[in-house]
Amino acid sequence: QEKDIPYREDPANLDMRFTRNRVRHQLLPALRDYNPRISEALLRLSQAASHEVDFLESEADRVWSQLSQVREGMVTLHRPSATSLPVALQLRILRKAYDTLVGSGRRLQTSHLDAMMNLLEQDSHREVALPFGLRASVSQETMTISRPAFVPSTRFEGEHAIALPNPGEPTRTTHLPGWDVTAEWTGPTAPVPADPCTSILDVAQAVPDLHVRARRRGDRFHPYGMPTEKKLQNFLVDSKIPASQRDAIPLLAVDGRLAWVVGYRVAHWAAVTPESRHVVRITFTASSEAQP
Repeated sequence: QEKDIPYREDPANLDMRFTRNRVRHQLLPALRDYNPRISEALLRLSQAASHEVDFLESEADRVWSQLSQVREGMVTLHRPSATSLPVALQLRILRKAYDTLVGSGRRLQTSHLDAMMNLLEQDSHREVALPFGLRASVSQETMTISRPAFVPSTRFEGEHAIALPNPGEPTRTTHLPGWDVTAEWTGPTAPVPADPCTSILDVAQAVPDLHVRARRRGDRFHPYGMPTEKKLQNFLVDSKIPASQRDAIPLLAVDGRLAWVVGYRVAHWAAVTPESRHVVRITFTASSEAQP
């Protein structure tokens, strides 16, 4: 306004399917009937909460290095040290462990944190299921949050196009040597699959080019939750995948870019967000057809 700079209104700002728009256009006007200065009150609350969160996060960062051990696909916490912390810090440490593997707290609900807190207090060997196929388990001295191993059995070869469902068609299955690959259009609120052979991906456009192929020399991959891409070979090594199994892992490419190392990790750029418009669920099922 000060510089008289024109702006363009995004039509999505009026789409009531998005929670942020319902808050802006419906909830806040209703709250102003009770308190005309509700926006100022919420701003003060936000600023106060922000200061407290900053302090708690700095404390969590300070103790994190003392009680955690991070490896590719696994975070181990020292239970006695974690349980000695105030509850607010315990919750942040558990969330940080989850974020380290997933890249964000998306899909992690209060019920998951409660289950992890209960597990942290257990003395016996138990475990709980978490989003994105993660598992949390405890022993006497440690709590481990990890992704289950995916162990393919036979070498995957070649490059194969994956068919997507036509309008009005619920799913479409492509039969590959050793695998049946089923594709299904879905949305950004679809539940996160627990099966490591199923994933939901943001394919960015309505008619993407999907291929499944074997790995190639020089392949690069940007693992979800990582700041930059890396050599696919380094990702497989860091994931503790035996050399004998690496050529058996199918790779899903979207428009030529590696989007999913099947059974292990989706690409950062292909991760689904609330703003995703074109989301597809892909499921790999081992078939009875032998590999050539």
